[in-house]
Amino acid sequence: MLEYTKPDLPSGSSSSANGLLTDSEQRFRNMLLQSPAGFAILSGQDMVVEFVNQAMLRLWKGDADIVGKPLLELMPEMGGQSFPTLIQTVYRTGQPHHSYEEKVTLQNSETDAYYDYVYQPLFAADGTVTGVSVMATDVTVQVEDRKKVKESEARFRALVMATTEMRYRMSPDWKEMWELQGMGFLKDVKSPISHWDAHYVPEEEKPRLWAAIQTAIASKTIFEMEHRVLRADGSPGWAFSRAVPILGSSGEIVEWFGAARDITIRKQMDEALQQAKEDLEGYKRLYETITNNTPDLIYVLDVNYRFTYANEALLTMWGKTWEQGIGKSLLENGYEPWHAEMHEREIDQVVATRKSVRGEVSFPHAVLGKRIYDYIFVPVVNEEGDVEAVAGTTRDITEIRLAEEALRRSREELEVLVEDRTRALHRSNEDLRQFAHVSSHDMKEPVRKIVLFAGLLTDECGHQLDTKSARYLAKISDSAKRIYSMIEGILSFSSFQEVDLEVGQVDLNSILKEVESDFEVVIREKQASIEYTDLPLIAGFPLLTSQLFSNLISNALKFSTPERDPVIRISAAPVLVEELLKEKLDERRHYVKIVVSDNGIGFNEQYADKIFQIFSRLNSKDQFEGTGLGLALCRKISERHGGTIWANGKEKEGATFSIILPTPDPA
Repeated sequence: MLEYTKPDLPSGSSSSANGLLTDSEQRFRNMLLQSPAGFAILSGQDMVVEFVNQAMLRLWKGDADIVGKPLLELMPEMGGQSFPTLIQTVYRTGQPHHSYEEKVTLQNSETDAYYDYVYQPLFAADGTVTGVSVMATDVTVQVEDRKKVKESEARFRALVMATTEMRYRMSPDWKEMWELQGMGFLKDVKSPISHWDAHYVPEEEKPRLWAAIQTAIASKTIFEMEHRVLRADGSPGWAFSRAVPILGSSGEIVEWFGAARDITIRKQMDEALQQAKEDLEGYKRLYETITNNTPDLIYVLDVNYRFTYANEALLTMWGKTWEQGIGKSLLENGYEPWHAEMHEREIDQVVATRKSVRGEVSFPHAVLGKRIYDYIFVPVVNEEGDVEAVAGTTRDITEIRLAEEALRRSREELEVLVEDRTRALHRSNEDLRQFAHVSSHDMKEPVRKIVLFAGLLTDECGHQLDTKSARYLAKISDSAKRIYSMIEGILSFSSFQEVDLEVGQVDLNSILKEVESDFEVVIREKQASIEYTDLPLIAGFPLLTSQLFSNLISNALKFSTPERDPVIRISAAPVLVEELLKEKLDERRHYVKIVVSDNGIGFNEQYADKIFQIFSRLNSKDQFEGTGLGLALCRKISERHGGTIWANGKEKEGATFSIILPTPDPA
């Protein structure tokens, strides 16, 4: 401890009668001597050291011998510094002076020191300045710490400036944004703004963001998080933000310096990936729901013939659990050796060819016993194009095969029955044909005689008959003639299909010329015309084709109207697909549609099908002659050719007949 003694106290000082310091003065001086802050009293213009404590001696690197000596003589290195000049100014003006973080260079010291100084003038009783007190507080550590912080901050700022990231500065409590360089991603901020979060943060994101900010403020640690933002164009985006707290000398936060980067694309990819994962999980659940609720057996085998997947139906068939069956080979899951070897060969074939294999096999079911299965193996190909597994689907077709076997037996029995019935029908048809021929022949002769003798009676005795008798005789003759025509029609209708005819190419133009020749007299009497040109060839029977068109033209001439000359038009037209389907014709053959139209009396459309029925008549036999067999015969002839015929009509306007007939196959 430095002991302070002074021979003569300064003017104005008080002391006890024996010249010693009072107790209070001694305590004060001892307190100054022990103070961690340096303290000294310099007297006079020469700055003579009058008092100095231990802390100041350490600062000056001196000892107690310096008391009573001028300061600059003791430490000449201070002469070039501001320290002596400031003391002289305080001494001269009597005004105190404060210096903060003053840099001091001491002799034999390798580093500089920093002090906060207080220079206080000392006054005598008459107000004159007698000296200056110096108090120095060492703040070197704080200055060095702050320098390190500034250097670190400078490096951080330089690092951020060297990147393309966004930079920002925030107030200590984040209530204000002082600066933001948004790099086109966010709007720039050049002067402080409040409520910045309303411009840059979506409403739903604010609670999470502010919670993270408050945590960083409370702990004075780095703020760091990924959060949603509102981009410069107002659209939503994502940013990764990191901010460092800048601390003051007393450890308080003076600002936040931060950087952020655009991570929108990555977050969108993350969200897409998450969505894809969720979708995949959904598809997986759907797949498992489907595969585990289908009666089909669904499974996957690796290239070493071991099961890597089996649905519930297959596990049930095995009578095993997943753990018992998965990872096991065919033999281990109960397949017979021949069966396992067959499937192994098929798996090798699928791997080698990358093509599916299908087959049918019997296998014992754990519950149902021996069953028949239809199966298919398909390749599972990886990105390199190699087959990494084989997927299989197997269906229980036992009931189908049993049904097919039953159907086969039934078909065989039916074929035998049909054959028997067909033979019986042929016999019946033959008997009926013979009966028709015999009956018709037997009826034709008496009817022919009735017609013959009725004619003779009219010619020879008609002049002797009264009017009533002549009328009765005429009715007998007409009726006999109609019966004769009906017998001829019945013979034609029942016998034409039995005629063994040879199919050939039929020229419709030639057929129609022959028909015109047959009806030459009637055509001339009715002043009718038949119009046609360049009709195609058909594949058919010339005799039946001639009869077909003869009946149609006869029908048109018969049902003409006296109001206009009959005109019969015959043309060829393409066959429509819908017509083939509707009439259920053979799509493999080629057809042509022949259209025969007239301008006669026509008919009501509702009778379009009835007119083709045997003995069907729409008009009175007294008005129009006929047996009711002509159009029925036309339908049978069309069908005999493998074609069809239908009619359309309108009363008093005419009728149209459409006939579809096959054409010769192209060469």
